Amino acid sequence: MRTSTLKPGLLVALATRVDGGVNYKRVDLDQEHTTDDGSKMARWETTRTIEDPAEFDRATKLRGKCRSLITAVCSASDFGLLCPASREAELDAAMTEATRLADEFNRSAARSCVSVYVLKGRIAQDDAEAVRAIGSEVRGLLDQMERGIQAASPEAIRAGLRFVAETRALNWEQAGESAQRFRQQLFSTPDFAEGIRAFREKRQPRWPSRMKILG
Repeated sequence: MRTSTLKPGLLVALATRVDGGVNYKRVDLDQEHTTDDGSKMARWETTRTIEDPAEFDRATKLRGKCRSLITAVCSASDFGLLCPASREAELDAAMTEATRLADEFNRSAARSCVSVYVLKGRIAQDDAEAVRAIGSEVRGLLDQMERGIQAASPEAIRAGLRFVAETRALNWEQAGESAQRFRQQLFSTPDFAEGIRAFREKRQPRWPSRMKILG
């Protein structure tokens, strides 16, 4: 086991992604079956369709640029990205610029959406500071969770909870079949249609299932 010493600074978790603009269609060629030697085999073909190649290419390049803005002020480590405390202002500026660029692209894009998620945590100098920092982070995460639940589709939340309960005792193959059924059910709901409309119209969704709850 190797022990490493972290100097006081910032530990940065960074995730970027591009959603939308790409469709995948799977066609099963051979259902899973047992071969003569006892192994299991299945064969399928996946077709990828990019609806707007130019826009998708811009989204992919922008995603890389947003990552580079943040990683430029950090150093890679086994623990993730590390930023010296002396460069925190530069990190904040990079996070703001990356978010601005993604929002600017998303306002004009018709099919693709670039997301930038950044979480920074301070490496405390002593136990007392660590306790205060953890308390602050927990309060912040709880606030984010509350806002997320309020903004999410009640239908999707219920479906997710049902899926977890139903698949807890299933194997991977059975869970996959269950997931496919849940997706198809969710895709046919009014909430899913409203989510697509809201994304295209660049507005917050008005979930029909929430309106039903509120009466």
